[in-house]
Amino acid sequence: MARCGTSPRCQASGETEETSDARNAPPKEIFVAFAQHLLFFKAMPWEDAESLHKQLHAAFGCGRPPALRKFVDEISDFLRPTGLKVRKVFCDGSRSSTAFLILRSEAEEELPVSLSALRTLQRVSKKFSLTQLHIFQAAASYLLRTRQPLTLLQWIRLCQAKGGCAPSLLQSLLELQFLRVENAEGDPTQLRLVLGPWCYAVRTSRRKDGRQRSKQRKERLAQTHTNREERHAREESATRKRSSQEEKKRTCWTVT
Repeated sequence: MARCGTSPRCQASGETEETSDARNAPPKEIFVAFAQHLLFFKAMPWEDAESLHKQLHAAFGCGRPPALRKFVDEISDFLRPTGLKVRKVFCDGSRSSTAFLILRSEAEEELPVSLSALRTLQRVSKKFSLTQLHIFQAAASYLLRTRQPLTLLQWIRLCQAKGGCAPSLLQSLLELQFLRVENAEGDPTQLRLVLGPWCYAVRTSRRKDGRQRSKQRKERLAQTHTNREERHAREESATRKRSSQEEKKRTCWTVT
């Protein structure tokens, strides 16, 4: 007797379920919109999250939405490459009325470990000073508060304001992987500092989409302008041709 896991019928059933799940999966736009709301509100009550969850599925015409708990798991899988996590936390007790959804990053959760390691290095090594520790704390605080990368110019100004050496400290933090260099724009002059994979990746993709739409809009306007000029030129050519023909007719009548 064949086992269920290896029988053709069970395999076909499993493939059908996977196909059905893929077909019923929410579009990526819903994940991005939900993440943007979490990013804006910082924390969202569970009941508000359920309401937003239903509104987004209705807006995108996805039919009946899955349970919010399942949707949270799906959006967490979607956001994993960016280093972000959607977490459910309780403010008081374990009732759903006291539950909140928050957006966290792996770098945010690892920051206390990084600070503890720097404090240890500051005590046992001459390579790190208390000033350098304070500079890293200020940079990390900025990154977590604004959710935006730190430009090299901002880093230099921060170090100058606190009396630190920007190049040497940056090199040390990069070697320890407490900071990373990102180049999301593909331009060597646009290097930015981040704590790790960051939520700005979602924003960047939206900015790129916006720039692409703007470029397409400009191209359409330019094409419309070109078509208008070509039509105007054809009309002028036709007008001149008619005028020339009428002039020839008048000349013929005059000669006759």
